[in-house]
Parts: sequence; C-alpha cells; structure tokens
Amino acid sequence: GESLLPEDFALDLDRLALRDFAFDLDDRSVDPALKIELRLESMEAGPLASDPTPDQERVPIEALMRAPGIVDAVRLSGFVAPYSKRKLLELQLDGEGVHPTRLEPYLESSGVTSNLDSGTLHGKLAGWYEALDGGGADAAVSVHDITLRDGDSELCAVDSLSAREIQLRPEPTRSRIGAIELA
Repeated sequence: GESLLPEDFALDLDRLALRDFAFDLDDRSVDPALKIELRLESMEAGPLASDPTPDQERVPIEALMRAPGIVDAVRLSGFVAPYSKRKLLELQLDGEGVHPTRLEPYLESSGVTSNLDSGTLHGKLAGWYEALDGGGADAAVSVHDITLRDGDSELCAVDSLSAREIQLRPEPTRSRIGAIELA
C-alpha cells in the first residue's frame, strides 16, 4: 500500500520517557506455579533524531526497574547507538536490595539455599548487533566488572563474561557462538 506519510517526513524527539510498565512471567514449569513481576518504573532516552548529527549518534538512556522479591531497585545508565549499521549498547547496572526470595523454588530444586539478606549488584554490559544484507545478523555481548555483595562481604566477582562471533542466521542450525570467555 501507499504510505500515509510524505516521503520527506522526519520526527525528532528531545526525550522519550516511559513510566510504570509491568511485565509478569508465569512459570508453570515449577510446582506451585511461580509468578515473577518485572516493573519498569521509568526509562528516559534521547534525543532521538530522524537525521542525527555526529553528536547525536550515541543516545543517552537511563532506567529504573524492580522485581519484587528479587531486587528492590535496578538502575541502568549508559547509551545506545541505534543509527549506524552496527548498533551499539553500553550500560552500567547498579542493583540494590538483592534478596532472591521469589526464586527459592528454582534454588531449592538445584539444592541451593540463599543466605543473601540485602545484597548489591554492580556491573557493566556492552554489545553490538549488525544486521546482514542477506538476512540474519552478527553480534557480540559482554558483561564485565560484576560484583555481588552482601553488606561488607564480597560474594562473587567476575571480571568479564563475553560471547563473541555470534552469528544469527535465518536457516535452521546455522546460528552459532564462536567463543564464550570467562575471566
């Protein structure tokens, strides 16, 4: 069909803001069924431009989320670069009030008991994604500088976990991950 918008239509946003979104996951693979709630309290990104200037290539993004019974607050801050052929993402993650009581059925089935009272989680996420002309995409993702603390005690630290040479293809059995690295 014919487009309702003129060919030279452009839309620029100074700021995109989302507030009070809720996502619910009902997992019936455990008995009793488990409901996990994810709440996006707020997210702001911008400016977003139809024809970005070089200083608008990286779009700042900030979000505040929570998952009741798992984490009281998660703050994300960083940028996305959605305009170039290779899409980029870099985020800082800061979580407070980590207490996985809603995850106890999963932990118990694995023979794990959590003594975590009110932990903090910090780390960074980086990645890129590039769509291919013939379909599919190439990508890479890493999480690094991850720390999980409970009070003054460091419970876990990971310098880097990365997946490189990710190839996503439309044909069955053609997608692959070239390397997974833990440091």
